[in-house]
Amino acid sequence: MKKSIGLSAVSFLLFAAASSPSAATPIVDSPDTHALWHMEEVFDDLTVPDNIFGGSFTSDAILDDDSSYPRAHYQDLLLGQTFLQFPEPTRPTLTTGGGGIIGEALDFNGTNQQAISILGWLGDGDDGLGNVDPENAFPTMYTDFWFRERDQDGINVLVQATSTWDVNLTNGNVGLTVWNSGGGADQISIDLDLFGDDGDTNAKWRHVSAFADDGEISLTVDGMTVTGTLNGTVKLQRKSITVGNKENNARWFDGLIDEVYIGFAPPTYGIPGDFDFDSDVDGADFLLWQDDNSVGDLADWEANFGTVAPAVSAVAAATIPEPSTACLALVLASTCLLRRGRRFLFSNHS
Repeated sequence: MKKSIGLSAVSFLLFAAASSPSAATPIVDSPDTHALWHMEEVFDDLTVPDNIFGGSFTSDAILDDDSSYPRAHYQDLLLGQTFLQFPEPTRPTLTTGGGGIIGEALDFNGTNQQAISILGWLGDGDDGLGNVDPENAFPTMYTDFWFRERDQDGINVLVQATSTWDVNLTNGNVGLTVWNSGGGADQISIDLDLFGDDGDTNAKWRHVSAFADDGEISLTVDGMTVTGTLNGTVKLQRKSITVGNKENNARWFDGLIDEVYIGFAPPTYGIPGDFDFDSDVDGADFLLWQDDNSVGDLADWEANFGTVAPAVSAVAAATIPEPSTACLALVLASTCLLRRGRRFLFSNHS
């Protein structure tokens, strides 16, 4: 089901190289998304029903996954060192007042805090529902996120699937390690000194894009790219996904992490409410939602109606008219009755 597509890697490299470190473009859910965390809201005392362990549990610190794979709550982030254990000091905290690159971010103290996903990386073809199919294994990996460090010293894991792949900050170098199907590990890195700043005293938001696909590994930091050889495929195994540390290791990151995407192909950059992924929010998106409201949240469409993604705006702004107030009012009026049954929590999950 998940195939290696070399062209996807090329398009991902082109976007990563062209993207501006100072202005983030939001990533939206797509069929190739494995996990997507916008780091916007932490739920307290939330009961997760019908989970992968056959029952339910209640967490007092959980961050909602913003993707629809494959069932509600499966990729929610548990804020604590180990699964189902949430002692207060081990929880990273959510910033307030717009402390992230977009909205809020998770803040890690560099001492004992990490986040761990409920489902993890299903590289062996296990869909988390008790079905194991080698055709659904994950021979590729793509990730995209932002971070802002307070300390560059030591070995600090940013995002990883245990002993499968990781992106780390090690003594001033951003590194990518991918464990391959041949039994070895392929590695590349970028020295942050090349950017001419001191992360310990003058930290800034840094954009990271990385992939392992079609015999190649690639790492891009703020538009600078290095590549290497992937010997075989990504190792096919099921492992935990953690943010801010390597599971069961003291590789604590000190700083902020935001807008984390993990998937099998390049992420889809866009705007919340752009349900048809054509880089704008318009009437076609509303019609798609009207036909199937599981495609997303109508509130996103309302908030962004008329918005065009930056990549499109730069080329076509002159030819795309501003929506009139009357037009917007007319479309919104048709939604009044539909909204009464709208679900407010987890409406973006399948």
